Amino acid sequence: MLGRLNPKVLGSVVVGVALVAGAYTISNFGEPRMQQPASVLESQAPERVAIAVTDKDENGVEDWRDQLIPTQPAAMITSSTSYELPTTLTGKMSISLLENYTQSKINGPFGNTQDEVVSQALDELSEGTRQELYDTKDVIVMETWTDEDIKNYANAMAGAILNNNVKGVKQEVAIMYEAVVKGDTKKIEDLAVVTDIYKRTLDDSLAVPVPALLLKQHLDLINSYSALYGDVDAMAKTFSDPAATLMRFKRYQDDTLGLRLSLENMYVSLTPYENLFGTSDSAIFFTSFNPSNNRVQ
Repeated sequence: MLGRLNPKVLGSVVVGVALVAGAYTISNFGEPRMQQPASVLESQAPERVAIAVTDKDENGVEDWRDQLIPTQPAAMITSSTSYELPTTLTGKMSISLLENYTQSKINGPFGNTQDEVVSQALDELSEGTRQELYDTKDVIVMETWTDEDIKNYANAMAGAILNNNVKGVKQEVAIMYEAVVKGDTKKIEDLAVVTDIYKRTLDDSLAVPVPALLLKQHLDLINSYSALYGDVDAMAKTFSDPAATLMRFKRYQDDTLGLRLSLENMYVSLTPYENLFGTSDSAIFFTSFNPSNNRVQ
C-alpha cells in the first residue's frame, strides 16, 4: 500500500513539471499550429497483419515466439583465476580484523567493543611474529670436556662469525632507510644478503659441540642470531607484508642489544681460559666485546 507522499518530494515534482511545461511552451511560442489532414495520416498508417499462431514443431510455443528464443545457450563469463586465501601476516590480520569488527556490529551491545577488536588484532600480530627459542635439545652438549675442547669451541664460534662476514654490505637499518625513506625500493633486495649472513652464522653455530659449562652463553648467542635473522627477514618483506615488518622492527633494537650482551658474556666466560689462546686463534675476536671497553662513558 502506498504511503503519503512527502510534501518536499511532491513539491519538487510539481516544480519539475512546471519547468518542463514552460520550456516547451516557450520553444513553441509563435509557431503556427497546423493539423495534418486525416487523409495523410490514414495513407501513412501501415496495414495490420495478424500474427500466425501455428506451432509446427509442437513444442507448445508459437512459431513466431520460437524465432525470438536463442537456440544456443548463453555463454557464462568465467574468471581464469580463483580466489586464494592470503598467506601474509598482513592479509590474514586484515581478514580477521574485518570479520571480528563485523561480528561485533552484528552482536550489538553484546559484542566486543572497538578497542577490544583492535586489541585482538594486535594479539594476533604478536602471535604471528612470535620467536621460537632454541633449547638444550637443539644443540650438541659435551657433558665432559678438556681445555682443548674449550679452545676448539671458542675458535669455532668466532669462526662462524668471521667466515660468514661479507665485506661491503651495509647495515640493515641503513638499507631500510634508503629503501623506505629515500624511496629506492630496489635497495630492499640487499637485505637478502644480510639475512643470509645471520642464517649461515646460526647454522654453523648450531653445529658446534658446546662444553656444558658454556651452555647458557651458547644458547643466548644462537637465540640472538635467530632473533636478528627473523627481524631482517621481516624487513625484506616491507612492501609485501608490512604488518610483519612493523612488528619485527619494533623489537629489532632489543634484539641487537641482546646480541651485544651475548657476545660480552661469551668473552667474560672465556676470560678464565685466556692462556689457551694465541694471536692466531679466531677466538681473539671476542676481545672486541670486553664490557670494560664497550661501557658508555
